[in-house]
Amino acid sequence: MRFINRNLVTIPIPSASPADKARLTKLAERAAKQAEAEDAAGLRATEREIDEIVYRLFDLTPDEIAYIEDVARQRPGSSGQ
Repeated sequence: MRFINRNLVTIPIPSASPADKARLTKLAERAAKQAEAEDAAGLRATEREIDEIVYRLFDLTPDEIAYIEDVARQRPGSSGQ
C-alpha cells in the first residue's frame, strides 16, 4: 500500500480531549502488556474499549461501525472479534 501525502490531507482526523488521549494511552499500554503476556481474552476486551472510543471520536453511525467490524472479521489473521 502506498500513501500519497495529498490524499492524507483530506482524511478528517478528529480532535481528542485530554481525557480521551489519556484513556487511549493507558489502554494502548495495557494492550501491549496483554499482547506480551499472550492474554488473548484481555487483549480483545482492551481492543474493544479502544474501538469504542475511536468510533465515538469519529462520530460513526451503527451502520458504519457494523461495516468496519465486518471487514475486520474477514481480513486474514483476524481474531474474529
